[in-house]
Amino acid sequence: MKGGIIMKKIRKTLKLLELSAEKAVQVFETNTVMNLSPAVVDVLNPILSVEFDRVVLFQNKAIVQGTIFKNLIYKAVGGQLQYVNEEIPFSKEVELPGVSPNFTTGRFNKMILTNNVIEIGPGNRGTQTGIDIQLYVTQLTAAQIILDTTTVEQKIILDFIIKVSEYTQQDVDLPAPGPVFECRNIINCNNLDC
Repeated sequence: MKGGIIMKKIRKTLKLLELSAEKAVQVFETNTVMNLSPAVVDVLNPILSVEFDRVVLFQNKAIVQGTIFKNLIYKAVGGQLQYVNEEIPFSKEVELPGVSPNFTTGRFNKMILTNNVIEIGPGNRGTQTGIDIQLYVTQLTAAQIILDTTTVEQKIILDFIIKVSEYTQQDVDLPAPGPVFECRNIINCNNLDC
């Protein structure tokens, strides 16, 4: 009771996202591009992007799989610019204490066995059967070294943060909305002064 008014409450069950594990991860890949023609004189800054394909969950760990897309841009003999499109697949095992591919739901904490492969979609996020994965890229760089006139070695560093969360249900008491009053003041006007 507040100020002499009895407050009514409504009981709602909310679906909440609870963080299970979070970790910063680094992937280091080396790649050698050979038999470049025409011959390489200089390399320019590459164009890099990453696409996460899936996360496979196990007890206390996850395997993150994806592809790094890279354009090797180089200046050839004679001054013309050349480029080579590359797709570099990667797979990284990440220790995540507290993560489980199964989750519990309902009043009696019923355990649900889930498919432990979560496909990652646009926005580097994937959800499946109560488990939510979010991936945030913090760095993607490449160092390129000309080994000879037809070979370039690349060292690629990908840093990202993985967050694994589970959906939980929680009962919450919310104040009921107050009554709605409508008041209309209608004035009849029969003359022009109104």
